Amino acid sequence: TTADVHASINTGSSTKTLSYQGDCGVNSAQSRFYGSSIKFDGSGDYITVTDNDFKFGTGDFTVECWVYKDKSITSEGGIWELAASALPASGSASLGVYGTSSNWKMYCAGANTAFNMRLNPYEWQHIAAVRQSGKLRFYVDGRASSTIKDDTTDYQYDTLVIGGYYNTSYLWQGYIQDF
Repeated sequence: TTADVHASINTGSSTKTLSYQGDCGVNSAQSRFYGSSIKFDGSGDYITVTDNDFKFGTGDFTVECWVYKDKSITSEGGIWELAASALPASGSASLGVYGTSSNWKMYCAGANTAFNMRLNPYEWQHIAAVRQSGKLRFYVDGRASSTIKDDTTDYQYDTLVIGGYYNTSYLWQGYIQDF
């Protein structure tokens, strides 16, 4: 399904409305679970969700998903970004995760931060950005990066972009599941 179903699992939540850009959608070519995932072809594909639940403030948070890069990695590709607007994103304190040809990076606390975690093409990887007590860590397949970023930024943005980062030059080319 391309609908948000988390509220049926967590009864304290509400269903979010997903807005699809381009031709991204359910695809059965790759799946970590359930027989399908969302495919992003890197050309105009991303999903936006607007909701006050994404205003993390200065508190703790975790954002996680499964990703699969289906091409060799030659440029940056965004997994997600939280900002004041959809792509091109606006806001100097945005928060986002993207992959490069050599590793995973985040835009957080007003700067790009490289994590010593490799992005591997042609395989599923579970990624998570976790802020706890003002310390931001990045995890790949349950392993924490040795890089820890001090981050007490007051994230007050309500627009989540899935499958992109910064602008449409940094779109994901692959699959995302269980965001």
